[in-house]
Amino acid sequence: MKCGQRRSYYRWCILCERKQSEDNFKNWTSGNNDIDVFIKHSQFYSSGPQTFLEWIPFNRLENIKYLSKASRSTVYSAIWKDGPRILWNHQNQEYKRSKTQVLVKLYHEDQVNEILNELKIYLDCYARDCALLIQFYGISQHPDHKAYLLIKQYAQNDSLHNYILYNFKSLDWEIKLHLLLYLAEDLKALHNSGYVHRNLNPPNVLVFENGLCAIGSYSKCRKDLSSPNAEEIFGWQRYMAPEFLRYKPYTKASDIYSFGMIMYTVGTGMIPYNQSHDVQYLTLDVCLGLRPKIPVNIPESFSELVIRCWNNEPESRPNIHEIHNTLMNWWSSIYNKCPNSTCLEFLAANDRDHINLKSQKIIQQKPENDKPLILPDLKNLEPLELIKFIISNHFVKYINRDELSTTMEHIGSGHFGTISKTIWKKTNDRVVCKRLKNIESINNKLVEAFLHELSMHRRLDFCSRIIRILGISFDETTEEYLFVMQYADGGDLRNYLQQNFSRLKWEDKIRLAHQITEGINYLHEENILHRDLHSKNIVIHQGEAKIIDLGIAKSTETETNLHPGVFGMISYIDPKLLENCSYKYDKKSDIYSLGVLMWELSSGCPPFNNEDLILLRINLICGAREDPIPDMPIEYLNLYKSCWDNIPDLRPSIKQVFNKLDKMLNFPNDNNDHLILQGNQVINFITLNIILYV
Repeated sequence: MKCGQRRSYYRWCILCERKQSEDNFKNWTSGNNDIDVFIKHSQFYSSGPQTFLEWIPFNRLENIKYLSKASRSTVYSAIWKDGPRILWNHQNQEYKRSKTQVLVKLYHEDQVNEILNELKIYLDCYARDCALLIQFYGISQHPDHKAYLLIKQYAQNDSLHNYILYNFKSLDWEIKLHLLLYLAEDLKALHNSGYVHRNLNPPNVLVFENGLCAIGSYSKCRKDLSSPNAEEIFGWQRYMAPEFLRYKPYTKASDIYSFGMIMYTVGTGMIPYNQSHDVQYLTLDVCLGLRPKIPVNIPESFSELVIRCWNNEPESRPNIHEIHNTLMNWWSSIYNKCPNSTCLEFLAANDRDHINLKSQKIIQQKPENDKPLILPDLKNLEPLELIKFIISNHFVKYINRDELSTTMEHIGSGHFGTISKTIWKKTNDRVVCKRLKNIESINNKLVEAFLHELSMHRRLDFCSRIIRILGISFDETTEEYLFVMQYADGGDLRNYLQQNFSRLKWEDKIRLAHQITEGINYLHEENILHRDLHSKNIVIHQGEAKIIDLGIAKSTETETNLHPGVFGMISYIDPKLLENCSYKYDKKSDIYSLGVLMWELSSGCPPFNNEDLILLRINLICGAREDPIPDMPIEYLNLYKSCWDNIPDLRPSIKQVFNKLDKMLNFPNDNNDHLILQGNQVINFITLNIILYV
């Protein structure tokens, strides 16, 4: 505002906000020391308006209306006469505000810790760059009852439960998937921050007027995976995981079970199980394998994902990243009217349900995160113009250079600059910085390449098998831009195999192949070719494989001359490309590279290491391939040999490779059959799992 320093957030300066907050501390008090300390701390360390909590005097609330009552709180709507801070008015030296409708959650005077714990979770997620979708504004207190009020964003469409109840007939599959996609986004932020929700059900989910769906309360969230007590398994048992009903520790997989039940409700418009089903017997039946019957008019792919979420074994359920990726693929296919099987399947379901297509007005536009990256005019591009372009369009998070450690350890080079690792001080995590060479001497094509890679990462940001871009920074001392990306603690696949191969079992090698294939499958479903797959472009993070370096990746939907020619390590390149320079790279070329990677996983050695490159090129064109390793599983051998077949049309699709690796790993085929036990088997099951009190 006045300090002359760069802002840390759009129209937000940490130093000025701290100064203003400190000056204002003497002008208010909640009357409770814990609340005062908490709010002051949030204001002092706030990095943006979303985390700036306020003490809101009760007389600034009006038109308070009762909405609903929960077991430990009561919910109202109200008008906050001041409203949250919107923009700084330089002329008046104050924030511009306007009346705002808010949700007011009333707690008893002795429930201060519950309010503060919920706000701590909200702030902690933001601090980890895992922002939750709902916004909390602050705390107030009723002057007569002394009850405390938690003030947060108002949901125009009420809870998901009521929204489905009153609007289901007007919802098509685009809207249903849109709701679930944003709910998955919220749960992903929570899980990425290390929390489990423990109370995921439709009444606890809010729906806003733009079709955005968000978790409404975090009062039962925990980081510790504790076992429930008797009180906690009553209420919305229809959405509770069987292991939780058996008093086992609650995990992220338990949230996934609840998410599957919400998918069922959104997809069918029904509450799980018959309403007349006695709660006591329902608990037992669910633990024995009972699940709701999915109607035949529900799309098959949707039903399959729901059933996987319901799996009785927590470790067999998909994680939230896979669910989010799948929902994003489905929704984007329908929204963009892609003529693929997914889109047709859901559109056919719309016809079967006799949906009123006018209801699509609920979704007025694509989410901001899905905007295509359109390049500006690059002829006279200045560094500040580029940075303003990226920030103003919210394509990627901007990270101040001073948030990164000054110590940068060089680890390699990319297509347009050096690659280093450093510490992101905000999270204390290691990150990788990909540096664009000095702007003054760089040509426009290199800037375009920089933006091209950013565009590729944005399209693939939802895939857990691809290294994410965390943000972009600008080094004023060198006038260089930096991509800030996830760091992989296991290094690249080549080094990982050299250091760990003797400890890897066949199951581990096949699992890594499966993970790489999953990433390529996501690329191909997005019609993107990687074009540079090799073991230096696969990294291992926490034991799992991820794909990196999308610098020369290419969309099959667009024509570009940005990266013409053949790139990469010759031993991984499709021989058709080596033989004919005019041969067009396609998905089968990526499959060839995958086959070589699968051989490398089996052997632990780089392919054709130390061979003369000219002779190697000739030999590969003539059909030379690496010899198989002894005692290799025959199905794995046959699979990678089919991938590197000299005739591209004989190579399998990425989906076929993925499915065959699935079978090798014996991934279960989930079904909806009930677990049938007889006589004393039921008694033993109940005794072992402590389902009922005696």
